[in-house]
Amino acid sequence: MKYIVTNVSILGEKVLLKYSDENKTKEIEILLKTYVDFPFYSNQEIDQNKWKEMLKKDEENLIYNEAYNYLKRSDLTSDELASKLLKKHPRKKQIINKLVKEFKDKNLINDEHFVSHFIRKGINSFKGFERIKYELNLKGIDESLVYQNYDEELMDLEKEKAMMLASKQMRLSKNLEFRKMRDKVYYKLSYAGYSKELIDEIMFKLNLIKEI
Repeated sequence: MKYIVTNVSILGEKVLLKYSDENKTKEIEILLKTYVDFPFYSNQEIDQNKWKEMLKKDEENLIYNEAYNYLKRSDLTSDELASKLLKKHPRKKQIINKLVKEFKDKNLINDEHFVSHFIRKGINSFKGFERIKYELNLKGIDESLVYQNYDEELMDLEKEKAMMLASKQMRLSKNLEFRKMRDKVYYKLSYAGYSKELIDEIMFKLNLIKEI
């Protein structure tokens, strides 16, 4: 089968190709990025293999643009990006895996930097490491990578934030009887995702429990 391009119109970031296929006039819209690689011109005859190659490339470019736009809107892990793209293009797993690898190679996606930033931001927002670890797991991050980015500096920062949160809750609960105030502080720390060991340490330092 042969395709004959009858007209080419550049429309911003897209190109409208009008062509004849077995005496039928049709049109197709492709990305300008694709047209740069396949610069067809009016009255050009194109064989079926070349046409299919162009359509495949346009599909790859379309998914690439979608991925890039996702990353412009928000930070994503490689797993999150792949999931978003697969949800929209469930039959294009091979293309998407190739694209995600390319983004990682170009450092457009860096899971380690993402994890490091996510942990620090979470701790500064008074989230405990257990909760942060859980949230990262939902994003497809392996637990080993989470622990690799949880150093002594962040552990100390987490303790500092936990103490601040507990002290604030004590002040808010100062008019309650001791047991209720103690339970309020414990619940607040537990809900924030701090480990039992850290909660007990903070409770002990604040004289809310007698021993650890």
